[in-house]
Amino acid sequence: MQAQGRVPVTVLGIPDRVNLSNAEILEAEARQAYERGVRFILLDMSATEAITSAGLRAILYIYKLLSAGPEAGGLKLLCPSQEVQRVLKVAGFDRYLEIYSDRQAAIDSF
Repeated sequence: MQAQGRVPVTVLGIPDRVNLSNAEILEAEARQAYERGVRFILLDMSATEAITSAGLRAILYIYKLLSAGPEAGGLKLLCPSQEVQRVLKVAGFDRYLEIYSDRQAAIDSF
């Protein structure tokens, strides 16, 4: 889904579980969006109940993909559950990824 803030933002919905069976799909979806010129992605995690190390790896991949090069963009997270937030914090992701609970505020922050 495309949303418009100060810049165009692509919102990607994340499934209820992000694990080895679907993390590569998430990476591929982000890579395809990047190849189409997308530079700002909001991962909607409102339906995500659990995330494994494979899911963390996919998020890190997307972050690095969008942060590199002269056309650097950004990645932000929307509405991760308390459990997912705990995993993100333990992994240190909360130090460099912004987390929002309001969709429009997240889109406007890019």
